[in-house]
This record gives sequence, C-alpha cells and structure tokens, in this order.
Amino acid sequence: MYNDPALTQRIAGAFEKAFGKDNVFADQPVMGGEDFSEFGRAGIPSLQFGLGAVEPAKYEAARKNGTPLPSLHSSEWAPNRETPLTTGTASLTIAAMELLGKP
Repeated sequence: MYNDPALTQRIAGAFEKAFGKDNVFADQPVMGGEDFSEFGRAGIPSLQFGLGAVEPAKYEAARKNGTPLPSLHSSEWAPNRETPLTTGTASLTIAAMELLGKP
C-alpha cells in the first residue's frame, strides 16, 4: 500500500483540526498485503489510515513498558469497541467532507 503524499497531508490536516494534533501521527511503515493498493496502482490517489482501537490505559501501559500489543489479525486482539466505531465513523466523514470541499 502506498499513501499518496499530497492526499495524506491533506487528510492528516483535516484530522488534526478535528481530533487535535497530538492525536494524529505518522506511523512506521509495515510489510503487509492489501488489495486496496490496486487503486493507487491504477492512478487513483489513495490513502490508508489506522485507528486506535485499544483501551487507552492498556495502550499507555504497553507504551511505557515496551510490551507489544496484539496486532489486528491476532487471536489475542481485543479492541475497545466504542472508540473505533465512533472515531472510524468520524474519520471517514471528515475525510469525505474535506475531499468534497465541504466545511
């Protein structure tokens, strides 16, 4: 998956306005497979972003002691259901409104 730099910067800016600059960050690239990347290969500017889905206290504890959290495809992954649903819905709405030129 390749994130178009101009699109990434534009959407990240919209997210920073909505969620606060401290809540939006660029993560390290990872190796993985994603069919969505075919849109970018076809010339359509693309962007894939992630959402925090772990209980904030668990996230902070893991960050402090360096313990890796279970990944999305792990049988041990246990998301906080409410946060990803509300943040995901808001994120997609904000991105759409930004790209459609709506305030």
